[in-house]
Amino acid sequence: DANETQTRNTLHAMEREREALAAKVSALDLALRTDGEGSDVGSMPGVTGSVSDSLTVTKGFETAIARALGSLADAHLVGSKKDALSVVSKRASAEGRVELVIAQGNSSQPAEIAGLTPALSVVTGPSGVLALLASTYVAEDLAAVETAWGAGTIPPGVTVVTPEGDVFGEHVIRTGSGEAQSRLELAAERDSTKSALDTLSTELERIRFDAEQAQGAKVSAAEAVKTALADLRQADASRAEFGEQVSRVRASLDAAHQETTRLGEALERAEAALVTAAEQH
Repeated sequence: DANETQTRNTLHAMEREREALAAKVSALDLALRTDGEGSDVGSMPGVTGSVSDSLTVTKGFETAIARALGSLADAHLVGSKKDALSVVSKRASAEGRVELVIAQGNSSQPAEIAGLTPALSVVTGPSGVLALLASTYVAEDLAAVETAWGAGTIPPGVTVVTPEGDVFGEHVIRTGSGEAQSRLELAAERDSTKSALDTLSTELERIRFDAEQAQGAKVSAAEAVKTALADLRQADASRAEFGEQVSRVRASLDAAHQETTRLGEALERAEAALVTAAEQH
Protein backbone atom coordinates (compact mmCIF):
# COMPACT_ATOMS: atom_id res chain seq x y z
CA ASP A 1 0.00 0.00 0.00
CA ALA A 2 0.96 3.69 0.01
CA ASN A 3 2.49 3.58 3.51
CA GLU A 4 4.69 0.60 2.62
CA THR A 5 5.88 2.34 -0.54
CA GLN A 6 6.69 5.53 1.37
CA THR A 7 8.57 3.59 4.08
CA ARG A 8 10.51 1.65 1.46
CA ASN A 9 11.48 4.86 -0.36
CA THR A 10 12.52 6.48 2.94
CA LEU A 11 14.72 3.49 3.80
CA HIS A 12 16.37 3.54 0.38
CA ALA A 13 17.06 7.29 0.65
CA MET A 14 18.52 6.89 4.14
CA GLU A 15 20.69 3.98 3.01
CA ARG A 16 22.08 6.08 0.16
CA GLU A 17 22.77 8.94 2.59
CA ARG A 18 24.48 6.55 4.99
CA GLU A 19 26.69 5.22 2.20
CA ALA A 20 27.64 8.80 1.25
CA LEU A 21 28.49 9.69 4.86
CA ALA A 22 30.49 6.49 5.31
CA ALA A 23 32.44 7.26 2.14
CA LYS A 24 33.13 10.79 3.40
CA VAL A 25 34.38 9.47 6.75
CA SER A 26 36.68 7.04 4.94
CA ALA A 27 37.98 9.80 2.67
CA LEU A 28 38.68 12.10 5.61
CA ASP A 29 40.40 9.28 7.52
CA LEU A 30 42.55 8.62 4.47
CA ALA A 31 43.36 12.33 4.12
CA LEU A 32 44.41 12.50 7.77
CA ARG A 33 46.57 9.37 7.47
CA THR A 34 48.15 10.55 4.23
CA ASP A 35 48.81 13.99 5.66
CA GLY A 36 50.43 12.44 8.71
CA GLU A 37 52.71 10.23 6.61
CA GLY A 38 53.92 12.98 4.33
CA SER A 39 57.16 13.74 6.16
CA ASP A 40 60.12 11.79 7.56
CA VAL A 41 60.18 14.16 10.56
CA GLY A 42 57.31 12.36 12.27
CA SER A 43 59.48 9.32 12.93
CA MET A 44 62.42 11.22 14.38
CA PRO A 45 63.25 10.95 18.10
CA GLY A 46 61.62 13.68 20.18
CA VAL A 47 58.81 14.30 17.69
CA THR A 48 55.55 13.45 19.45
CA GLY A 49 53.06 14.12 16.68
CA SER A 50 51.41 17.15 15.12
CA VAL A 51 50.12 20.32 16.74
CA SER A 52 46.58 19.66 15.50
CA ASP A 53 46.52 16.15 16.93
CA SER A 54 47.61 17.45 20.35
CA LEU A 55 44.69 19.87 20.68
CA THR A 56 41.12 19.41 21.83
CA VAL A 57 38.90 22.23 20.57
CA THR A 58 35.33 23.02 21.54
CA LYS A 59 32.99 22.17 18.68
CA GLY A 60 32.38 25.11 16.38
CA PHE A 61 35.71 26.80 17.09
CA GLU A 62 37.95 24.48 15.04
CA THR A 63 38.24 26.77 12.01
CA ALA A 64 38.92 29.83 14.17
CA ILE A 65 41.73 28.08 16.08
CA ALA A 66 43.19 26.57 12.91
CA ARG A 67 43.28 29.97 11.18
CA ALA A 68 44.79 31.60 14.27
CA LEU A 69 47.60 29.04 14.27
CA GLY A 70 48.04 29.29 10.53
CA SER A 71 50.65 26.91 9.15
CA LEU A 72 51.63 25.97 12.71
CA ALA A 73 48.38 24.00 12.99
CA ASP A 74 50.08 21.32 10.89
CA ALA A 75 53.52 21.75 12.40
CA HIS A 76 55.32 18.90 14.15
CA LEU A 77 55.31 18.86 17.93
CA VAL A 78 58.57 18.20 19.78
CA GLY A 79 59.01 17.63 23.47
CA SER A 80 61.74 20.19 24.19
CA LYS A 81 64.22 22.66 22.71
CA LYS A 82 66.82 19.90 22.77
CA ASP A 83 64.56 17.71 20.63
CA ALA A 84 64.00 20.61 18.23
CA LEU A 85 67.76 21.14 17.85
CA SER A 86 68.21 17.41 17.21
CA VAL A 87 65.63 17.46 14.42
CA VAL A 88 67.16 20.56 12.83
CA SER A 89 70.62 19.00 13.00
CA LYS A 90 69.50 15.77 11.35
CA ARG A 91 67.72 17.67 8.57
CA ALA A 92 70.62 19.99 7.86
CA SER A 93 70.96 18.71 4.30
CA ALA A 94 67.34 17.68 3.73
CA GLU A 95 65.07 19.41 1.24
CA GLY A 96 61.85 21.14 2.18
CA ARG A 97 61.03 23.33 5.12
CA VAL A 98 59.60 21.95 8.35
CA GLU A 99 57.95 23.82 11.20
CA LEU A 100 58.38 22.63 14.77
CA VAL A 101 56.51 23.67 17.91
CA ILE A 102 57.94 22.96 21.33
CA ALA A 103 55.36 21.36 23.62
CA GLN A 104 56.84 22.86 26.76
CA GLY A 105 56.08 26.48 27.51
CA ASN A 106 54.32 28.99 29.71
CA SER A 107 50.88 30.28 28.84
CA SER A 108 49.60 33.22 30.87
CA GLN A 109 45.99 33.75 31.82
CA PRO A 110 44.43 35.95 29.11
CA ALA A 111 42.81 39.26 30.03
CA GLU A 112 39.08 39.72 29.57
CA ILE A 113 38.02 41.76 26.53
CA ALA A 114 34.37 42.71 26.28
CA GLY A 115 32.54 40.91 23.46
CA LEU A 116 35.43 38.51 22.73
CA THR A 117 36.18 34.94 23.87
CA PRO A 118 39.76 34.02 24.82
CA ALA A 119 41.02 31.25 22.56
CA LEU A 120 42.45 29.47 25.61
CA SER A 121 38.91 29.00 26.94
CA VAL A 122 37.91 26.82 23.96
CA VAL A 123 41.07 24.75 23.48
CA THR A 124 43.22 22.44 25.58
CA GLY A 125 46.63 21.03 24.75
CA PRO A 126 50.36 21.26 25.52
CA SER A 127 51.38 24.46 27.28
CA GLY A 128 53.78 25.37 24.48
CA VAL A 129 50.99 25.25 21.90
CA LEU A 130 48.61 27.16 24.17
CA ALA A 131 51.28 29.87 24.52
CA LEU A 132 50.87 30.50 20.77
CA LEU A 133 47.19 31.33 21.41
CA ALA A 134 47.62 33.39 24.56
CA SER A 135 46.93 36.67 22.72
CA THR A 136 44.20 35.24 20.47
CA TYR A 137 40.50 35.94 20.94
CA VAL A 138 37.43 34.72 19.09
CA ALA A 139 34.70 37.12 17.98
CA GLU A 140 31.19 35.82 17.38
CA ASP A 141 31.02 37.56 14.02
CA LEU A 142 32.33 40.53 12.05
CA ALA A 143 30.01 42.89 13.93
CA ALA A 144 31.68 41.88 17.20
CA VAL A 145 35.09 42.67 15.67
CA GLU A 146 33.85 46.10 14.55
CA THR A 147 32.47 46.79 18.02
CA ALA A 148 35.70 45.81 19.76
CA TRP A 149 37.84 47.80 17.32
CA GLY A 150 35.52 50.80 17.50
CA ALA A 151 35.56 50.76 21.29
CA GLY A 152 39.34 50.65 21.30
CA THR A 153 39.32 47.78 23.80
CA ILE A 154 41.75 45.52 21.91
CA PRO A 155 45.27 45.78 23.39
CA PRO A 156 48.36 45.81 21.13
CA GLY A 157 49.51 42.42 19.94
CA VAL A 158 46.07 40.81 20.17
CA THR A 159 44.74 38.74 17.27
CA VAL A 160 41.00 38.33 16.75
CA VAL A 161 39.51 35.50 14.69
CA THR A 162 35.94 34.70 13.66
CA PRO A 163 34.32 31.24 13.45
CA GLU A 164 34.48 31.58 9.66
CA GLY A 165 38.27 31.92 9.80
CA ASP A 166 38.79 35.66 9.27
CA VAL A 167 41.94 36.76 11.13
CA PHE A 168 42.40 40.32 12.38
CA GLY A 169 45.89 41.13 13.62
CA GLU A 170 47.24 44.43 14.77
CA HIS A 171 48.71 45.14 11.33
CA VAL A 172 47.66 42.16 9.15
CA ILE A 173 44.23 40.85 8.22
CA ARG A 174 43.68 37.49 6.51
CA THR A 175 40.28 36.71 5.01
CA GLY A 176 38.65 34.81 2.16
CA SER A 177 38.22 31.17 1.17
CA GLY A 178 40.29 28.68 -0.76
CA GLU A 179 42.83 27.92 1.93
CA ALA A 180 43.48 24.20 2.38
CA GLN A 181 41.96 22.67 5.49
CA SER A 182 44.33 21.94 8.34
CA ARG A 183 44.44 18.60 10.12
CA LEU A 184 42.49 20.23 12.92
CA GLU A 185 39.66 21.12 10.55
CA LEU A 186 39.81 17.77 8.75
CA ALA A 187 39.59 15.91 12.05
CA ALA A 188 36.67 18.10 13.18
CA GLU A 189 34.84 17.48 9.92
CA ARG A 190 35.57 13.75 10.16
CA ASP A 191 34.24 13.60 13.74
CA SER A 192 31.15 15.64 12.84
CA THR A 193 30.45 13.43 9.82
CA LYS A 194 30.96 10.28 11.88
CA SER A 195 28.53 11.58 14.50
CA ALA A 196 25.96 12.24 11.77
CA LEU A 197 26.62 8.76 10.36
CA ASP A 198 26.07 7.14 13.76
CA THR A 199 22.85 9.09 14.29
CA LEU A 200 21.57 8.19 10.81
CA SER A 201 22.51 4.52 11.26
CA THR A 202 20.62 4.37 14.55
CA GLU A 203 17.55 6.01 12.99
CA LEU A 204 17.77 3.73 9.96
CA GLU A 205 17.88 0.61 12.13
CA ARG A 206 14.91 1.90 14.15
CA ILE A 207 12.82 2.52 11.04
CA ARG A 208 13.84 -0.83 9.56
CA PHE A 209 12.87 -2.58 12.82
CA ASP A 210 9.51 -0.79 12.90
CA ALA A 211 8.93 -1.71 9.26
CA GLU A 212 9.72 -5.37 9.96
CA GLN A 213 7.40 -5.33 12.98
CA ALA A 214 4.64 -3.75 10.89
CA GLN A 215 5.19 -6.30 8.11
CA GLY A 216 5.02 -9.13 10.65
CA ALA A 217 1.81 -7.71 12.09
CA LYS A 218 0.39 -7.43 8.59
CA VAL A 219 1.22 -11.06 7.81
CA SER A 220 -0.32 -12.17 11.12
CA ALA A 221 -3.44 -10.11 10.40
CA ALA A 222 -3.67 -11.63 6.91
CA GLU A 223 -3.40 -15.13 8.40
CA ALA A 224 -6.07 -14.26 10.96
CA VAL A 225 -8.38 -13.02 8.19
CA LYS A 226 -7.71 -16.17 6.19
CA THR A 227 -8.55 -18.35 9.20
CA ALA A 228 -11.67 -16.30 9.92
CA LEU A 229 -12.85 -16.68 6.34
CA ALA A 230 -12.29 -20.42 6.51
CA ASP A 231 -14.25 -20.58 9.77
CA LEU A 232 -17.01 -18.49 8.20
CA ARG A 233 -17.21 -20.82 5.20
CA GLN A 234 -17.33 -23.81 7.54
CA ALA A 235 -20.06 -22.15 9.58
CA ASP A 236 -22.01 -21.41 6.40
CA ALA A 237 -21.64 -25.03 5.31
CA SER A 238 -22.70 -26.30 8.74
CA ARG A 239 -25.66 -23.92 8.76
CA ALA A 240 -26.70 -25.13 5.31
CA GLU A 241 -26.39 -28.77 6.38
CA PHE A 242 -28.36 -28.04 9.57
CA GLY A 243 -30.98 -26.29 7.48
CA GLU A 244 -31.36 -29.37 5.30
CA GLN A 245 -31.69 -31.53 8.42
CA VAL A 246 -34.36 -29.22 9.79
CA SER A 247 -36.20 -29.34 6.48
CA ARG A 248 -36.13 -33.16 6.50
CA VAL A 249 -37.32 -33.34 10.09
CA ARG A 250 -40.07 -30.82 9.36
CA ALA A 251 -41.18 -32.88 6.33
CA SER A 252 -41.21 -36.06 8.42
CA LEU A 253 -43.16 -34.26 11.13
CA ASP A 254 -45.70 -33.04 8.58
CA ALA A 255 -46.03 -36.55 7.13
CA ALA A 256 -46.49 -38.04 10.62
CA HIS A 257 -49.14 -35.42 11.41
CA GLN A 258 -50.98 -36.21 8.17
CA GLU A 259 -50.76 -39.93 8.91
CA THR A 260 -52.10 -39.36 12.42
CA THR A 261 -55.01 -37.39 10.99
CA ARG A 262 -55.72 -40.11 8.42
CA LEU A 263 -55.63 -42.83 11.05
CA GLY A 264 -57.90 -40.80 13.31
CA GLU A 265 -60.44 -40.40 10.53
CA ALA A 266 -60.22 -44.12 9.75
CA LEU A 267 -60.78 -44.95 13.42
CA GLU A 268 -63.83 -42.70 13.53
CA ARG A 269 -65.27 -44.41 10.46
CA ALA A 270 -64.62 -47.85 11.94
CA GLU A 271 -66.32 -46.92 15.19
CA ALA A 272 -69.30 -45.54 13.29
CA ALA A 273 -69.57 -48.75 11.27
CA LEU A 274 -69.38 -50.82 14.46
CA VAL A 275 -72.20 -48.83 16.01
CA THR A 276 -74.34 -49.21 12.90
CA ALA A 277 -73.74 -52.95 12.82
CA ALA A 278 -74.70 -53.32 16.46
CA GLU A 279 -77.95 -51.43 15.94
CA GLN A 280 -78.92 -53.69 13.01
CA HIS A 281 -78.59 -56.75 15.17
